[in-house]
Amino acid sequence: MNDGFLLQLGGPLQSWGEHSAFADRDTLSHPSRSGLIGLIASALGIPRQQTIADPAEAGGSTLFGSLTQLRFTIRHDRSGSRLRDFHTIGGGYPAHRTVPTAKGGR
Repeated sequence: MNDGFLLQLGGPLQSWGEHSAFADRDTLSHPSRSGLIGLIASALGIPRQQTIADPAEAGGSTLFGSLTQLRFTIRHDRSGSRLRDFHTIGGGYPAHRTVPTAKGGR
């Protein structure tokens, strides 16, 4: 019996980051588990502040905690081609004119 569902991802550009260290970031050729859980959590409207993986930390069961129990099978129908791009942060502007970070800095 199949009690799962199918989520088909397609489009010209997708990036599934796995590792990052400072300015160096990579991408996988397939969706990552954490990326899929984040995508589903976003679709369910779960705020980022409620994304606690350990339900015990949240004082009980959470909707996000239940997502960590999902099982995935990933199938490649067509392999894509990798593109490399280059990004700069700040663009040489003074700190007060750059983008704020998640930690409140610049």
